[in-house]
Amino acid sequence: MRWTRSARPALVALLIFGMTLAGCGGDASGPNDDDVFGTYTLRRANGESLPALTREINPGFGAGITTYAESGSFRISEDGTWAFSMHFSQLAIDDEENLSRIEYDSEDSGSYTLQGDIITLDGIKAVPLESGVLTYTVDYIALPGSPATTVHFEFEK
Repeated sequence: MRWTRSARPALVALLIFGMTLAGCGGDASGPNDDDVFGTYTLRRANGESLPALTREINPGFGAGITTYAESGSFRISEDGTWAFSMHFSQLAIDDEENLSRIEYDSEDSGSYTLQGDIITLDGIKAVPLESGVLTYTVDYIALPGSPATTVHFEFEK
């Protein structure tokens, strides 16, 4: 006589567990894709309303540069592409206390993947989307050998 153990109880338990996860959103799929697509507007940098100070460089001798985020947008398209643009103003004071102001734009684009509440740009940079806020984090190195300045740009629909 041959004795075999039935796999049925284990299979039933596995199906119940799987249905429980599916009912509770256990796949961590995050926001609905339709909620992700669209254009987000820059609202804050490091929690500060715009215009927000994003970098301050002080090489010494009375000189310094401050950079402010003025505006921006971040687009997530249904075709798997993303694009952002931001507008900055920069104030610089030289050793002789001469002040100058410049304005410039920064733009980038590429492709993305979406898994849960994380949008991965070009297979490299993870950008979380939580409660309708897309947070794009940048590490700036002001001067060679100096520590990086981390800025969290927050975009909302």
